[in-house]
Amino acid sequence: MKSKWCCAEFQGRFFQTEGRQDGLGILWYVHSRATPVFRLEYRRPNRMPPEPIAEYGFNLKFCPWCGCNLLEHYGSDARPVEEGIVFPTGQIEHAAVWVSDLERGRAFYERWFKATAGEKYSSSKRDFTSYFLSLGSGARLELMISADEAPRLAHIAFSVGSRDDVDRLVKAMEAAGVQIVTGPRLTGDGYYEASVIDTEGNLIEITS
Repeated sequence: MKSKWCCAEFQGRFFQTEGRQDGLGILWYVHSRATPVFRLEYRRPNRMPPEPIAEYGFNLKFCPWCGCNLLEHYGSDARPVEEGIVFPTGQIEHAAVWVSDLERGRAFYERWFKATAGEKYSSSKRDFTSYFLSLGSGARLELMISADEAPRLAHIAFSVGSRDDVDRLVKAMEAAGVQIVTGPRLTGDGYYEASVIDTEGNLIEITS
């Protein structure tokens, strides 16, 4: 890195984009036009990516080893993305699914995931109508309908914030008659999730 490290310990425990260090380390999250975030995380042996050590993350303001202010030291001059040592934080822009009933599908996601539907779009050139549904995270879901397309999707995963939130939502969905494929559980790869079926038969994963 061209930018000067605050100390050798920070450099040694910094999770490189292609690195596979184990144990505690530092992840550097970079958002466009936003203050960078330094987070203490944990990587199990031979596992990618690192995992939060607390449910809501453990952000750092000061270096745990030398005590320097990380935002002051790295916030303005460092170019970790340009230098190839940090991936920019990615977000799902949207996922798209074909449905058989556009309004029924829209109502499902508005009710259970607090989605907000944009203006309905209808093509003037072909048999195609769609909604874009915006979610609180900034991600969007496109629901599409056409006489030539059958309803289909592999799955969509929704993160709802915590294990308690997963439990509460799945319980409410079950009471309302939504088909539950798998109840809340900790999977072998470390995720806490449940799976349900939506109005079109699509598999939906609900994760913490």
